[in-house]
Amino acid sequence: MFLHKLVFDYFQYTRFQALEKQGNLKSGLLDLDGIKLHFYESQNEQRPILFLHGLLDASFGFRKIIPYLDKKHKIYLFDLPSFGKSKLPKIKFLYQIDYFANLIYEGIQKLNLKNLTICGHSMGGLVSQHLALLDSEKRIEKLILLAPGNSPHPERDRMRSILFPKTLEEVTRLLSYLYYEKKEEPSNFIKKILISNWNTKEYLYLAENTIRKEKEIFFGSRAKLIKQKTLIISGLNDEITTVTQMKKLHSYISKSKLVFIPKAKHAIHLEHAEKIAKLINDFV
Repeated sequence: MFLHKLVFDYFQYTRFQALEKQGNLKSGLLDLDGIKLHFYESQNEQRPILFLHGLLDASFGFRKIIPYLDKKHKIYLFDLPSFGKSKLPKIKFLYQIDYFANLIYEGIQKLNLKNLTICGHSMGGLVSQHLALLDSEKRIEKLILLAPGNSPHPERDRMRSILFPKTLEEVTRLLSYLYYEKKEEPSNFIKKILISNWNTKEYLYLAENTIRKEKEIFFGSRAKLIKQKTLIISGLNDEITTVTQMKKLHSYISKSKLVFIPKAKHAIHLEHAEKIAKLINDFV
């Protein structure tokens, strides 16, 4: 187990290094009443965009998009609490989507961000919607939701088994749900490392808390309360956040536009980085 963690930490380190190099980013740490929230920021000063990653990911998940973004954007990339370099104590109560959103909003306040666009992928897209509903100070101007969560998946238990693989075969299955184009599979050794790190107590806490508070977390039609101008982008072949779910979300948010990317599944920010970046540039 120690070797698995060591290799996984090195894997993350190389991804963070690639992100810093490509984006010319500066690392920062926010102290939110004892909770450390890690983020990266660019040196630009105009049009701030805050990126929030999805489950089993970290801020480096956007490393392929960053080089294609317009240089006028001030980029912030947060590691969600308990992901990447943002650490949480191993206390079950803390691992909740709505609590994550509250912490992120405190971070936005502490950085005094205004006229902000938030871009979230998958779970990060769900957190982004929670942030929009929290935004009594009207700091958030626009939302960009990449294959976002919103309503419970119609096959919740099957989807949970897909997103938390426990065997080599299940890792292969997860990759097939993320990518439209078949990718070269990692070695069995790497798969075992991923399994070990994707099934930690922290992930179990998050999964259990999310199911327990499902109607609060996946708030469905409450998205009608979102007043920010919103761009929803999703893969036409995505089975994790489906076409039907995206159309429903689009119907809830009155100021939303929905764009489907053909020949794309859930990892659209990795598989179609340049195309997604162009849509972001045009929208912001």
